[in-house]
Amino acid sequence: MKKIGAFIGLFILTSAMAIAQKYAFVDSEYIRKNIPAFTTAQEQLDKLSKQWEKEVADGYAVVEQLYKSYQNESVLLSQDMKTKREEAIIAKEKEMKDLQNKYFGVSGDLFKKREELVKPIQDDILKAMNRTGSKAEILVLIAKLRRTMPDLVLRTSYIAGFPGETPEDAEALKQFILETKFDHVGVFTYSAEDGTTAVVMANQVEEAEKQRRRNLLMEVQQSVVEEKLQRWVGKEIEVLLEKEVSDGCWLGRFRGQAPDIDGLVIYQGSGTVGTFVQAKATGTQGYDLLAEAIKGDA
Repeated sequence: MKKIGAFIGLFILTSAMAIAQKYAFVDSEYIRKNIPAFTTAQEQLDKLSKQWEKEVADGYAVVEQLYKSYQNESVLLSQDMKTKREEAIIAKEKEMKDLQNKYFGVSGDLFKKREELVKPIQDDILKAMNRTGSKAEILVLIAKLRRTMPDLVLRTSYIAGFPGETPEDAEALKQFILETKFDHVGVFTYSAEDGTTAVVMANQVEEAEKQRRRNLLMEVQQSVVEEKLQRWVGKEIEVLLEKEVSDGCWLGRFRGQAPDIDGLVIYQGSGTVGTFVQAKATGTQGYDLLAEAIKGDA
């Protein structure tokens, strides 16, 4: 493992994926073309996922129907009957939540099935990914991409506290974050997984220390994000409106923000959920970008 911490190199690039496999990037299209077993495994996982999603959705539909029937008939029910119906609804809802977790939980059936299907071909996948890039090569590539596409948005993820990671490694990763200035970064603490080589590696990092290192990296990244967001201030951006939190105040995203994991756009203006609006970025607030309707569009 490179001594730049546990750099997993999953850069999500807006472009340049054609040259990505030469470095530390994942070229999914290349993998699909060169490892048919991966495509087959993915198709099986997609099929299972859709099947289980339907089963869970159908179950929740039953819960909703039970609740509607209860509401419609409640005036005709005695207190004992109401209690029984309520308990039945709660029990059914819990059953569906448990089933959803069984299928899609962190170590659920879908995760286990993926492990079963992908593990036999993971060496081929890693080979196809061709993870060979050095730190210097990565820095050169990032600089080239930014020169070519000034509005390019880059994100990556790191693991803090991988077994054997020293304080010097953690400091090197901190400096790497400051040096590369990715627009968005996710930092996760290393979590032991049964059956992996890392579980039995020497020099395991204490949980509290892993968390401390992770928090420090996120603090460093916040300063980078605030700096990177400034380049959008004063510019016109297209915002996808996702939720109206108060009258005329929306939460949304623009093209440089991934759902759930990156910051948001806090937009002031009118609109409709699920639609795009043209807005002017006016400032920043932590990880978020502030924007308002362009005059004449509000």
